[in-house]
Amino acid sequence: MDLEYRLPVFGVLWKLLILAAFPLLVWGYSNVMSVSFSELDEGVNQHKVTIFALYFVLIMIWWWLNPKVQRLLRRGQR
Repeated sequence: MDLEYRLPVFGVLWKLLILAAFPLLVWGYSNVMSVSFSELDEGVNQHKVTIFALYFVLIMIWWWLNPKVQRLLRRGQR
């Protein structure tokens, strides 16, 4: 199993992570806080602000790590 063969797949998964993060974040938040999705959708804005803030933090972490991950993936292709 050659790692170079899998590097393009890792690159695509890394980019898709940011898209999949929001539904996973909403699902995790609703499970941890014991809030149903309908309550989350119709309910208090505090839940929505918290989810937005968590997603924003996640985007900032991804944005900070992205150049490092891309460099690592390019280095592995040589």
